[in-house]
This record gives sequence, structure tokens and C-alpha cells, in this order.
Amino acid sequence: MVLEAVEMHLNGNSESVKPDNNLTVQPIMPQKRETTWPWLNTAFDEEIERLTKAIGNLTLVRGRLAPNLIREPWNRKRETLAKHSDLSLNARLLAETPVTWDEAAISERSRRIAAIIAKIWLPPDKI
Repeated sequence: MVLEAVEMHLNGNSESVKPDNNLTVQPIMPQKRETTWPWLNTAFDEEIERLTKAIGNLTLVRGRLAPNLIREPWNRKRETLAKHSDLSLNARLLAETPVTWDEAAISERSRRIAAIIAKIWLPPDKI
């Protein structure tokens, strides 16, 4: 629901794409460690769990894209999202994210999404 609200906010008055029931939450960095995410090979399990659940590590995709992205490395996820996603949330992700998807990228994206969430739900005098 929160990511759908962010998507609608990013769309502004555009009618081109609106969230619908076919959207699923997709972690950018998967929860399972794999060789395609080498920087995950660390003893800090709690930190990895925190990062995988951070709002900055999550995006929305239409249901048919989700199976193609689950365990893909970041470079393949970038390519797939660039070619097949028409969501503003993903366009912004691709435009604002460095080539490497790591803790710094997740933290920065979490900050940007939190700022959007504050604009949506907080009264103007609280932002």
C-alpha cells in the first residue's frame, strides 16, 4: 500500500500508469545469499536481514515480471526494469541508483522514499 501510494504520487496527474491489483512487492537485493550478490557473503546476518526489508530495497513490479527478477543480479534487474517496467517508481530507481546496489544505495533510496511518504501523509507544517 505504501509503495503504491508513492507510485501514485510520482505519477502526479499522469494517466499513463496507475497501480492495480497486478502489482507485487519485489526486493531488489534478495533475502537469500547467492554468488550473484557477493557483497552479501558476510557474517552480519542481522544487518543483511535489515537491509533486505528496508523500504529502499523494495520496489513494485507487475506480476508477470516478478518471477524473472527474484534472484537476478542487480545489472540484470536494471536491464529488465528498464525494458519492461512502466512504473514511475522503477524509472526513478534506475535514474537515481548507482551501478552498484549495496548498503549505501539502499540507505539513500530509503531516505528518498521516506521523504516522499512524508509529503503524502504528513501535514505541511510537519515536513
